[in-house]
Amino acid sequence: MADTAIEYWRGGRMESRVRADVAVVDSLGQIRYWFGDPDRATYWRSSAKPFQAMPVIESGGADRFNFGPEQVAIISASHGGQSMHTDRVQDLLNRIDASPADLICGAHPPSHRASAEELVRQGVQPSVLHNNCSGKHTGMLTLARAEDTGSAPGSLAAADLAESTRQAAAELETVAELHK
Repeated sequence: MADTAIEYWRGGRMESRVRADVAVVDSLGQIRYWFGDPDRATYWRSSAKPFQAMPVIESGGADRFNFGPEQVAIISASHGGQSMHTDRVQDLLNRIDASPADLICGAHPPSHRASAEELVRQGVQPSVLHNNCSGKHTGMLTLARAEDTGSAPGSLAAADLAESTRQAAAELETVAELHK
C-alpha cells in the first residue's frame, strides 16, 4: 500500500489521509526523487488529460475556436465543479456550437465541497458541467468539430481518441529519447 503523503486535520482530529506513490524523473527519464514506491504501475486516469488535449491543439481546433490559456487549461485537467469551471466549460461549448446535452460524461456533484453544498442549498441538481471531466469531454468534442467528424457526442470514436493520445505521448517519448 502507498505511503501516507498528506493528512488533513480539523479541530485536532485527523479528517482524512491521502496515500501516494510519486516519482520525479529528470529529462533522461532517471528517477531523481521519490515518495512511496516509484516503480508502482498505475493507470493514467486524469494525468492523461494533457495528452488528450494535445490533438485538439495540433489539429488547429484550439486556434479555430479561439482557445486561450484558460480554455486549454480546462480541457487539460480535472476541475472541482466551481462556477468558474462550469462557466468556462459552457463558454467552450458555446464556442464550438454545442450544448451540455452533447457531453456524454454524466452529471455528479462538484468535488469542491462548498460548491456542492451551495447547489444543495439552492435546490439545484448537479449538471454534466459539474463533472470533473466535462472540460476534457468538451475538448474531445472540439477535436471532432475541428476534424469535421460530426457533431454527435460519439462522432469521435474512443479508439480514435486513444490513438491520438498514444501518438501525442509517443511524440514526447521520442523527444525524450533524442535528449538522451
